Amino acid sequence: MLIRNNQMNEMAVPSVAIFLERAVNFLYDNFPESQDEDPEELTEAVGGLIDKAETYDLVTEQQVMTYITSAWLLSLNFDEEYLKAKEKLNSKDLTPDEKADWLAKWTEKIFAALEEEK
Repeated sequence: MLIRNNQMNEMAVPSVAIFLERAVNFLYDNFPESQDEDPEELTEAVGGLIDKAETYDLVTEQQVMTYITSAWLLSLNFDEEYLKAKEKLNSKDLTPDEKADWLAKWTEKIFAALEEEK
């Protein structure tokens, strides 16, 4: 059986839509303040984050959710605002899993430092 590119693209769209819905629900479940956001705007923002994560070769659900979580906690444009994040995410020396692991730990360190300042 031969599957053509356009058929693959048609099959991929529902999975992206399902992941987008799960990602938004993850924010709703883990960050109650996300429920105050306009659902359409939040969905659009998360879709943009999924696309942006892909530019850093973050493509598995875990990798992308790490990126989305960091963006939710820090800023939707954290990768532009924090040069260290941009450097690591653009690194050709790190695998996508290493980038996601680094990002998760880095985000935790930022919040631990903020907590110490209280």
